[in-house]
Amino acid sequence: MILTIPSTSGLSVTNLATVLLLPHDLENLFISYQRVMQTVLTSRVILHMRSQVRQGQNAPYKTLSG
Repeated sequence: MILTIPSTSGLSVTNLATVLLLPHDLENLFISYQRVMQTVLTSRVILHMRSQVRQGQNAPYKTLSG
């Protein structure tokens, strides 16, 4: 999971460079891939949090519920 955060940030930088440097036709080249990666990362975080709560290890997440 730790490796997905830098790769998502790198993908955002790549998207920015694509928009600024490439022709208008290729502007949306990596946007769909970035959305997929962000969705996968978000899903993994939510599933990890649910698993920790089920195991009774929800101390780090107590601030999320109040």
